[in-house]
Amino acid sequence: GDNKTATRNVPWSIAKAKITAPTAATGLVYTGSEQSAEIAANAAYEITGDISATNAGSYNATVALNDKANYEWEDGTTTDLELPWSIAKKGVAQPMLGGDLSAVFDGSPKTATLATSDYYETESSLSETNAGNFNVIVTLKDPANHKWNEKAEDESGALTLPWSIAKADGTTAPDYTAPATQTAKSDETLANVELPEGWKWDADPTTPVGEIGPNPHKATFTPANANYSTIASADWTIEVSDATSIFANRENPKIGAIGVQTYYTLKGTPLGTTKPTAPGVYLEKHGKYTRKIAVR
Repeated sequence: GDNKTATRNVPWSIAKAKITAPTAATGLVYTGSEQSAEIAANAAYEITGDISATNAGSYNATVALNDKANYEWEDGTTTDLELPWSIAKKGVAQPMLGGDLSAVFDGSPKTATLATSDYYETESSLSETNAGNFNVIVTLKDPANHKWNEKAEDESGALTLPWSIAKADGTTAPDYTAPATQTAKSDETLANVELPEGWKWDADPTTPVGEIGPNPHKATFTPANANYSTIASADWTIEVSDATSIFANRENPKIGAIGVQTYYTLKGTPLGTTKPTAPGVYLEKHGKYTRKIAVR
């Protein structure tokens, strides 16, 4: 037979070249210098967008294949890649106050101490004289790029560091007078019994002083200077005499009839006819009449 030649179409192809998708750096922390996203270079693609930065923050780079007809990513796509990356804020250790943080008022300045740093500053006073509670406010110099180690990323605000100067003991106040025995007549009230400056009876002024003899009452001392503590509910004694007694009225004509008063200690030791000036409790006698008196 005749020799014939047959033609057949055989399909063939050239596959797109596979390109490994690059990644951006992780774990970057602010250093003050420029840092790169560290995206690997390749002639098959172009990198645009944020490829380097200095300040803390979030950034984004775009990677696009140069020849999408002949190249594709390993997953078979040719879509441009968005690569987010970031620089974290640098952590700063929170400072602690030093110095005399539990001082007691004595009229001299007291000082708290704070270590100096390139990362933070304070405008608060570190020296005080009067008693009180104080706060040292510490702020980061560059909160956009720094944060306190003990706080979350978005908490770069001011720190409040408290310290105090306690009030001095009220008994050391310049106007303090120690409790002493007061005197009153049995028909009087607390309003009739005058206390030293700064003292005030705890009970209502209309409260009776009590029965004849020694009667305990409470009073509170408030120093004129607020740097000294209040002394609350201290014990005072009011020595109450009989309002109807011959001694209740120094102008009673009977006094003249019974002679001059004579003074004794509580143990009966005679002291003469002049009223004692030393603080204490004494016996005062007019003839057959005797009473206790208090000298302050």
